[in-house]
Amino acid sequence: MTENTATWQIARPEHHEELLSLLRDFYAEEQLEFHPAPIGPALETLLDDPGLGIVLILTQGGRIGGYLIATAGFSVEFGGHFALVDELYLAPDFRGRGEWKNALAATEEWAAAIGASAVRLEVNHHNEKAAAIYLKYGFHDDQRSILSKPVNPT
Repeated sequence: MTENTATWQIARPEHHEELLSLLRDFYAEEQLEFHPAPIGPALETLLDDPGLGIVLILTQGGRIGGYLIATAGFSVEFGGHFALVDELYLAPDFRGRGEWKNALAATEEWAAAIGASAVRLEVNHHNEKAAAIYLKYGFHDDQRSILSKPVNPT
């Protein structure tokens, strides 16, 4: 493997700051508000506790060019454990190479290893290009809306 080969690997705690920078980019692109107070510590917790999920990073030439965050969940509807692709982001110069497929394949391997029966993901309604990619990959649109409400508003 050469220094110019892009590879997906499991992120470690020392990747926290670089990941936060990419998260900011992702949130800006997706027109989401970035709140560092809850996001930073949540990312740190996930990096420190692999039982909660997995953070994959795409590296090339010593640079992180993307990430995928998947968490472990449980649902009676899905027969127990499932994996949730919480976020998948590739920096603009890392796009167009099919790296998202490699990230999702690695996520499926992780999901199988934890005994998950399904991989789910969320995609913003305005991101039709991403939705089309996920559908082509084999995900199904269940026509549901994800609603959320903070338990402890800050």
